[in-house]
Amino acid sequence: DRRRRHNLIVKELASRLTGMKLFEDPFDVLALTDSVGVLIEVKTLDGTRADEVDRVREALSQLLYYEAFVTSPIAGGTVVRKIACFEHLISEEHRQWLNRSEIAVIWKTDTGFTGDALARATLSDYLD
Repeated sequence: DRRRRHNLIVKELASRLTGMKLFEDPFDVLALTDSVGVLIEVKTLDGTRADEVDRVREALSQLLYYEAFVTSPIAGGTVVRKIACFEHLISEEHRQWLNRSEIAVIWKTDTGFTGDALARATLSDYLD
């Protein structure tokens, strides 16, 4: 069930990124234009604090790893911003911690996606 929810979020998110070329595998979404890119890792949540801690740590490590070792051959010289997408709102403490590592945070809502100030600044032109 968790994998199914994850895949549905990835598909919905990708369908809302307008005007960007999309890539996947090993990351969830890499979306590029000629001038900017976004690397997005999606995490589902079971509602417990322990699971949130695990998923936030996974998102951080995956995004940093992909940035360092995977995206460069695809993105070339394009500046790629990192975004962690969660199934629902995570704690303010975790959002701020991710932001300090230059990782924007978005989360699923009933009508689409919303995010923190860093995410809105990064995605405002591209997220439907």
